Amino acid sequence: MKFKIIYLFFIVCAFLYGSYHIAGPLTLRQVAAILMCVICLFESKTFYIDKYLKGYFVFVAFWLISSLATGNIVEYFQDLIGFVFVAYIGYWATIILKKKYDSLHILVYALIFIGMFDAVITICQSLYIPVFDSFLELLHLEPVNEKFLSKQSREVDMMFVAIPGLYGSPVNNGHYLMISFITSFALQRYHFKPVGLVFSIIILVGLFFCQQRGPFYLGVLLLTLILYVTYFRGKSIAKKVLMAFIVIAIAVLAVPTYLQNSSLLESRMSLGVEDEVRSELYANTSEWLAEHPLGGIYELRKIRAPHNFFLNAFVIGGWLGGMFVIYVLFVQLKPIAKVCLKTVSEKNYLTFIFAVAYLGITGNSMVHNVSIITGDVASWIIWAAFLSNKQSKNQCLKGWKLFL
Repeated sequence: MKFKIIYLFFIVCAFLYGSYHIAGPLTLRQVAAILMCVICLFESKTFYIDKYLKGYFVFVAFWLISSLATGNIVEYFQDLIGFVFVAYIGYWATIILKKKYDSLHILVYALIFIGMFDAVITICQSLYIPVFDSFLELLHLEPVNEKFLSKQSREVDMMFVAIPGLYGSPVNNGHYLMISFITSFALQRYHFKPVGLVFSIIILVGLFFCQQRGPFYLGVLLLTLILYVTYFRGKSIAKKVLMAFIVIAIAVLAVPTYLQNSSLLESRMSLGVEDEVRSELYANTSEWLAEHPLGGIYELRKIRAPHNFFLNAFVIGGWLGGMFVIYVLFVQLKPIAKVCLKTVSEKNYLTFIFAVAYLGITGNSMVHNVSIITGDVASWIIWAAFLSNKQSKNQCLKGWKLFL
């Protein structure tokens, strides 16, 4: 029980308190990570390592070389302690949570409830509803994003503004909301559970109001995959016809309404993806890389970060180091693809949901800078949950079966 409580505390701090300083540069997330590390050592007696971490740590070593070459060693150790260390502890602790305690439901419920809370806050911030402001101040979760606060003080139309929610930036908000949205379908347990669906809908609405296009459209796309695998693939012809009819009916009724309302609201969603801006960014980053074989992310950030997984790999780890983390991703995607392509049942449904969540993380990393590369704790935790559950004989979701 002690491990589970501390793990839950760590998850909350790792997700929500990365910028809350309690002693000089030390944040609450780092304190929780140190505490979690001590407990993990007590449980395992030795540090955890596997082939995925080995490949990533080689990349981190090349990251060090790149930082030394560009004179940014202080920034490197800040990221090493603030992100990579925390991500490693999250990975290790999640492996223990499953293999020793068979309690991944703690992670699932934590992700869903954090996502629910964040979705409500995001909606309120977008609609100028201050009902939770004093509560957020009490929890030290009030918005700190200067751009957002500036626009809010000028009463700008928030449908044009990306919303930070409980996180320091809208990018992180969209990233974590997408993960929570996909994970919430674990409550379905390969069946139709109305109460669980309510949670998913609320988080999806929050994801829309976040106004981060990549995570929102990825969430909708992966929702289609979940619905197809759960209610269509492998079913009888009668069920397939019924499912197809329902999907077509929803599409006919909902899609035109969404497009019309999106245009009327003139929201950030209706502006579309900035293809030309991204193409120019990728081209400029590629040219920069041609002249900097050792990389140098801290120098490039003074201009603009790459916003792409592969470019980030080479910019952070150099031409050679980047190959190691790219190799790690492709090794990860192999079992992910196998789970998504093979028959899914109630017995392995939770593993499938984690696989889909990791696909969402990978997709989002292609247009943003949040990924396993930068030591994103959520990305490594989801991978650990998928891997440990897939390797387990019991892959079902535990807890609250009478209600969800």
